[in-house]
Amino acid sequence: MVFALRRRETHSDIESDGGRANGGQKEFHTEGTEEADGGHRGVRSPAGSFRCVLRAVSARKLQGTGGLRGMTGLWQSQPVIDALVFIFGLMFGSFLNVCIRRLPRHESIVTPGSHCPRCPTPIRARDNIPVVSYLLLRGRCRACRERISPEYALVELLTGLLVLGCYWQFGITLAGVKWTLFSAMMLVLVFTDFHERLLPNRVNYFGLAAGVAFRPFPPGPSPGGCCPLKPTSERSPARS
Repeated sequence: MVFALRRRETHSDIESDGGRANGGQKEFHTEGTEEADGGHRGVRSPAGSFRCVLRAVSARKLQGTGGLRGMTGLWQSQPVIDALVFIFGLMFGSFLNVCIRRLPRHESIVTPGSHCPRCPTPIRARDNIPVVSYLLLRGRCRACRERISPEYALVELLTGLLVLGCYWQFGITLAGVKWTLFSAMMLVLVFTDFHERLLPNRVNYFGLAAGVAFRPFPPGPSPGGCCPLKPTSERSPARS
């Protein structure tokens, strides 16, 4: 009986001490909050500092979301899309230069890599940027310093303009792909005929196979039918 009474007294003392400790924590938290809100005295409490950090992180996230939305809108703008299509055309023109030089000689268009037409030095990636590298190097090879024909840059520019024109006329459609391939084949045939007086059979056979493959599909719009450079009001009306 006496042992039970002593145990209850001990338990009550512990609860009272715990209450004082909790009360002290509450007082400390209240005082720290009041001092943090005042901003003129005392040290900010850990809880207040943590809340400030959370607010700062939330504000940063909101700013980052707005920036991503702005970047997404920029990449979807029409001038940026036109520039990307033109850059793709320049890179495609660099490949056509390889076809123009190697197909009449029955060489592989895959290996070896691009090299100087005067010396066998391989062309580095920084020197193989369409048009830009030619202008930076002033039309010369970095290794042997011999002049490089401006025809390389001309073919790249013509291909870029042709690809951009097909995109303006037909958009990203099957007709656009068809006319892009046709323009590229004509460009290769014209320049190989100018140099070698020869029309490579590889290009002819590829054109024949492409024509048969595209034959089941309906043709695209007529030339000038949807060109964005010409307003609708200025287009000539259809004749009856």
